[in-house]
Amino acid sequence: MTSEQRRGRGRPRTGVRESVVGAAAALLAEVGVAGFTTKAVAERAGVAESSIFYHFGDRGGLLREIIFAEVGQYQVMVEELISQDVGPEPGIRRLLEFLEAYYQRILPGLIASQADQHLFAAFGEHRGQQGPHLAVVPVRDYLAAQQSAGRIRDADLGTVALLIVGAAFQRALATRFGGERSLPSPAEIASQVLTLLVAG
Repeated sequence: MTSEQRRGRGRPRTGVRESVVGAAAALLAEVGVAGFTTKAVAERAGVAESSIFYHFGDRGGLLREIIFAEVGQYQVMVEELISQDVGPEPGIRRLLEFLEAYYQRILPGLIASQADQHLFAAFGEHRGQQGPHLAVVPVRDYLAAQQSAGRIRDADLGTVALLIVGAAFQRALATRFGGERSLPSPAEIASQVLTLLVAG
């Protein structure tokens, strides 16, 4: 047995996790929950099925990773908007664009978690601790920084943040069904939100 083969039976190589997540997300988008198996994902990613169990535990753990893998990147992006003192209109537009792209990627996973009782059960212990609702908090933090800088008026920032997140989700959903052109663009939404925040 070669050293490479021995390594294959031990800890998976660096990059396997990312490869599996990418393959799993693509497979889920193509075949839906019925074809979303650890074996099929392993074949798509070109890894041993045991690597999936090592990194994610089971099919439910892999699905959670697909949905929440970019949460850290989202938080970093918002922190950069705040630290770089990006103004409200370009900042809100960037938030909308990021969230819309994110929701487009995770919609198959969200749908799958509702369609399969075993996958839904896998989210049980994480409900409330993870989920799309948590996207509101970073947006509220960004708006609070803009408010502190005197760029927007006093407002219920939690509600405004929810409107921004909801708009991004609705555009992502519409894109999946080919209707995004009937909705305002992220730039138009950002401009309108800013109008509300500077009025009065």
